[in-house]
Amino acid sequence: MIELLVVIVIIGILAGMGIAQYKQTVYKAQEAKALAEMAQIKKAIRLLEVETGKTIGGFSIGTCVQNPEFKMVGCAGGLLCKEEVAKPTNSGQEFDFGKKWAGPYIDKSVLIDPWGTPYEFDWDFVCYNNPKYAQKECNGKSVISAIMSYGPDRSGSYKDNIIIPFCVPK
Repeated sequence: MIELLVVIVIIGILAGMGIAQYKQTVYKAQEAKALAEMAQIKKAIRLLEVETGKTIGGFSIGTCVQNPEFKMVGCAGGLLCKEEVAKPTNSGQEFDFGKKWAGPYIDKSVLIDPWGTPYEFDWDFVCYNNPKYAQKECNGKSVISAIMSYGPDRSGSYKDNIIIPFCVPK
């Protein structure tokens, strides 16, 4: 009887270790997918710049740190659709991509992260709030422009956000 209990305990321990490893593997796969999709978004923004002479949100190319944020699934950023006159979130600035806009520049399915939340373009991502990416991606700067996923917790709390830099101020 004792041998049977020992075997059951060992099986339980091994199963627990396997579940933990499985969760970590799933997270790594989701993170890799998010990084690949954000790289696609970055390429789409660069194409938007080449064709229209404007960057996401209708700002001048070379603009690095501003205030408005953009959810990637709407028209305000300019990747999916073009509003005749749009206003980015929180900016009050009006812009027009003009007749050169030839989008959409990316498929809408790419704009939702693996956790079901729209990717965001953050003009003023605060690097020190996210220690995982602070040194690696921010290049010693405290604020950069970044393409961001809210990560598994789906909140803007920064603790598990995943980013790729779009523009790092000089």
